[in-house]
Amino acid sequence: MTATEDLITCSVCGTRYTEDEGRACHVDCPLRGNCGHLSCPYCAHEVPAPTRLTRWLARWLGRRAA
Repeated sequence: MTATEDLITCSVCGTRYTEDEGRACHVDCPLRGNCGHLSCPYCAHEVPAPTRLTRWLARWLGRRAA
């Protein structure tokens, strides 16, 4: 993972975290992080995990905006 591109920003508290950190918050989940959601390590707000398509779109739109 690259440091800046793959950080997820929590829409509630603004904390930036990696996908691995978001999956680590699901230790009590019976699906053990395979549910497709990430949880903010600070406030526990859940968001869908990024897919290959959403990562590609974010990179593509980021280049167009620059």
